[in-house]
Amino acid sequence: MTNYISFFLIGYFLALGSIAIQGGGSVEASSASFFLAFMAGGALNLPMDILSGNKTRLEEFYLRPLPSLPYLLAIAIGRSIETVPTLVLFVAILAIVRGSGLSSALDLALIGFPVFFSMLGLGLLLTGIRLVFHKIGSLPQILWLVLLGTALAASTSTLAGIAHYSPFAGGLFYLKTGQIEVITFSASCVLSMVIGVLVFLWGEKVMFKRGLISQE
Repeated sequence: MTNYISFFLIGYFLALGSIAIQGGGSVEASSASFFLAFMAGGALNLPMDILSGNKTRLEEFYLRPLPSLPYLLAIAIGRSIETVPTLVLFVAILAIVRGSGLSSALDLALIGFPVFFSMLGLGLLLTGIRLVFHKIGSLPQILWLVLLGTALAASTSTLAGIAHYSPFAGGLFYLKTGQIEVITFSASCVLSMVIGVLVFLWGEKVMFKRGLISQE
């Protein structure tokens, strides 16, 4: 409970900082943007954490009875069901406390799952590359910081310019303005997931072909 309260307060104060940086916006929308960045970063890092975390070796992972991709997707679905409603609840609580409407919470509920799984696609892409090349440094952590920085400091004009190519930027733009191009956003989400899955499967194929599974 302490962790939840602390995270809620961090989101609130960062939202105030975001409003100060951008010179406008609502606390609820800014908080929702921060929480969207948090869930997106979690989705991005999820596949790599499962396959190459400190407590798991690749050999142990591939000894599981389930195929790797369905196993990862099952965990991701469970994580999304846990994460998205929790963060939506945080925004709703903030709106109730401040006496404002629940529109930002509803927007986050609508956009949260598509963004989560589009960023999971990026995570699968990075994991597929990692299976072959082993070392990608701190790139996932850097990307997470970029997501947070974009949520807190990027202007709506900047987001509008990249929303066509990035589901995350499209989600932020929707939270801040209420505007979204449904077809373009849906297509970018699907494309992100498909590319991630294909690169992950390619990485697995190369790893097994070259006998790289025992290398860390």
